[in-house]
Amino acid sequence: MDYKYTSIDEERRGRGWTWKMELIAAVLIAALSSALSSMVTFGVMTSVKAIQGTAKEEHKFQQFSCGETFDEAHQRGCTWDPLTLTWLHPKCSMYGAQEFQQIANSSWQYWADPSGLHELGGYQALSFLPAGSNYYSTSEAHLYHCQWMLLRVHDAATTGKLLDAKSMSGEHTRHCLDVIVNAARTGLGENLTRVSAKGDIYDIGWNAC
Repeated sequence: MDYKYTSIDEERRGRGWTWKMELIAAVLIAALSSALSSMVTFGVMTSVKAIQGTAKEEHKFQQFSCGETFDEAHQRGCTWDPLTLTWLHPKCSMYGAQEFQQIANSSWQYWADPSGLHELGGYQALSFLPAGSNYYSTSEAHLYHCQWMLLRVHDAATTGKLLDAKSMSGEHTRHCLDVIVNAARTGLGENLTRVSAKGDIYDIGWNAC
């Protein structure tokens, strides 16, 4: 009877070679998986960046406008905004408008002159005035206007909502900060109800975002 003998050294070499092959295969599989994962991740990130870039480019050249007439504003679904006293497109942020109205409680009025002799009515009455018209309000209404305008800007910065150009104005932001600081420094007291604020920063009209 013939017997085939395998030395212990040969058996060890065989097991060692098999182990090395398995290790090499595992390394290759891991490297391939990592490469594929990186490619997929890169592809996804590239696609996301491309989509975001396209959206930004589209928004750069696209404005949601209310037109230049009352008919155009109504046709585009625009709403009269009590904060900016302009017509705003549904795509534009109206943050704080409802709260501002609740604070006013229909008691705030607007005037055509600084002496308060020619009353225009509430904020809704201003929507019927020609674009570019000026108005006067009380110091109280002016302060709350500034408060909610600044909060609208903050809301847009944290949520990504679209802001109209007037709300985004750095000049108006500085103006409102000055108004609030001056009121805190001097104390208005009974002067809150005095007709003092002229609407020369934001003339009545149509807006876009």
